[in-house]
Amino acid sequence: MPLFKVDKEGRVEQIVVSPSPKEKKGVQPICEKNLQSLFHIRFVATEHPTGQKHAGRIDTLGLDENDNPVIIEYKRTQDENIVTQGLYYLDWLLDHKGDFEIAAQKVLGKTVKVTWSNPRLILIAQSFSKFDTHAVSKTGENVELKTYRFYQGDLFYFEDIFTPQEVSETPEKKTKLLKEEHELSEHLANKPAEVQKLFLELRDLILALGPESKVQENVVQQYVAYKTNRNFCEINVQKKGLKVFVDVPKEKIKDDKSMIEDYSKRGRPGTGESAFTVSPGEGTDYPMNIIKQSYDLTL
Repeated sequence: MPLFKVDKEGRVEQIVVSPSPKEKKGVQPICEKNLQSLFHIRFVATEHPTGQKHAGRIDTLGLDENDNPVIIEYKRTQDENIVTQGLYYLDWLLDHKGDFEIAAQKVLGKTVKVTWSNPRLILIAQSFSKFDTHAVSKTGENVELKTYRFYQGDLFYFEDIFTPQEVSETPEKKTKLLKEEHELSEHLANKPAEVQKLFLELRDLILALGPESKVQENVVQQYVAYKTNRNFCEINVQKKGLKVFVDVPKEKIKDDKSMIEDYSKRGRPGTGESAFTVSPGEGTDYPMNIIKQSYDLTL
């Protein structure tokens, strides 16, 4: 995708793609130093050995904002089969959960939480073939394909080529969706009817924010998260209303009603830095205005 610079007169000039450094020297260190900014992932390890039997090294290991393990692999040569290699390492990860948890504890602390319901594989390359995309779409695994470009002027660009919500409903995916529906019902259980109604109305509006299938819902034990490339909103369903967390600092949000509180230094069930409460009868217009700001700022 070409990038253009607009001058003061409104004329555009295309920014030229620059010869990129080799991935090993350029892309991997950049990603590992900026995992939080780029993907909202905490760094765990680089070049992690898989042992004598598997005889390999995983490029990058991380833990995402919802405590799911993440493998990141970088394509270094045109002929390298990054999809097969990545899936091989994903199988290794699921067979060596203890090894990952030990590695995570060494870097992130003994109390770090790891959730195994949704491990991720991110594959990064300058380009992918139609065969790569087709192969990933048939696996039923949580695999993401991302391409990148270096541009003149120290500009760096990422593009999502394939994300898991595009996967057809395999038996595994249907099982996962049924499980999430069950977990969602548990969040609403024993809550007043008006609170359930408020949550479902807000949920429909959030899922409709982006293009079809762009916004993903992730149901975890303490909250329901909504994300694109990263979380932008989490909802904790309570007896008297909804506690809504948004993943941007309080000062970056226009809040005419002064609803938002700073949660950046407080314990919280969600990943958001700011939070506000919505009660039945208050309507969804103003809460959605705040959530939409978080959605736009975290794209």
